[in-house]
Amino acid sequence: MNESLADKAKKAIDNVAGHGTSDKAEGSVKEAVGHGQQAVGEATGDKSLHAKGTSNEVAGKGQQVVGEAKEGLSNIAENVKEGVAKVLGDVKDTQHRHNNEA
Repeated sequence: MNESLADKAKKAIDNVAGHGTSDKAEGSVKEAVGHGQQAVGEATGDKSLHAKGTSNEVAGKGQQVVGEAKEGLSNIAENVKEGVAKVLGDVKDTQHRHNNEA
């Protein structure tokens, strides 16, 4: 699969700032652009531009939700990973104590 430069940039941002960050940022920009398009469409009477703005604003909000979901899933995965590591450590400690008692 050939990744685009934009996809590589999104992955780099998420690796540095946390999963979902690029989607939340991109969604915020899309929402703001949509809001601006609605305002211009309203001011000029351009119903098509207003509708496009509404669509972009909704899409931006949706993309932010996707980013928040990715962030939440990443946090859950990290918590599970930490929990498993703790349980494995406890098992090793118990085995070590059991072997020393024998």
